[in-house]
Amino acid sequence: MTRPALGRIVHYRVTTEEAEATRRRRQDFLAFNRKHNWLPEGQRRISGEPGATGHQAHYGSHVEEGDTFPAIMTYVGEDGAWVNLQVFLDGNDSLYVIDPEFGDEPGQWSWPLDTE
Repeated sequence: MTRPALGRIVHYRVTTEEAEATRRRRQDFLAFNRKHNWLPEGQRRISGEPGATGHQAHYGSHVEEGDTFPAIMTYVGEDGAWVNLQVFLDGNDSLYVIDPEFGDEPGQWSWPLDTE
């Protein structure tokens, strides 16, 4: 049987709340982008101004409850009893999930199916 281990890749199903929060961050970025004019390539903004480097753009494919994404185990508790995951969304952002249960429901992780 496969055991949880640091760095293992698994699948994670997104919850309604996680999907809504992801969509909200992405919509906020689009609204911010529309509101502020960006400088031409090569010109720099002063730190703290809209569009200055260091601001995080959130964009990617639409996310719904139950969508499955790859995740990596970033922490494994004693004897693999619990894990933390970094979930890689289809975009430039991710989710950090603390101690999800094992299973096939939203908010749970599972082992990838062997496709060989």
